[in-house]
Amino acid sequence: MLELIQLEIKCLSYRCSLLRDLSKREGLRQSNYQRELCILKEELRNHYLAYGFMRGMPYSVLESNCKQFPEWEAVKQVVCKYVPKDEKRYNLINDGTVFYVKQNLDVKLLQEFEQWIKYP
Repeated sequence: MLELIQLEIKCLSYRCSLLRDLSKREGLRQSNYQRELCILKEELRNHYLAYGFMRGMPYSVLESNCKQFPEWEAVKQVVCKYVPKDEKRYNLINDGTVFYVKQNLDVKLLQEFEQWIKYP
């Protein structure tokens, strides 16, 4: 799953550079460009922090000199999106049809995330 979040981080950073190039070429209004760039950078930061958490890096190493804490709920959503969920087999119908039901995210992982954000 780390490969998927790495790919998403690369895509977001590429989108930022494309937006910068487009604004220079097309002469976009500064306010539109700044708003879009701000949204992309915040999303990129959330993915980067989720990636660091999934690799076991402490928050203080990831952002040693930041003035504003991120939106932890958004980072948690990214973690929930990229962490693999357990699948269990259930035989729901007597004719042998098997359905896969995804379980909820591991409670231990969520507790680890809560501990990770308590000590930045």
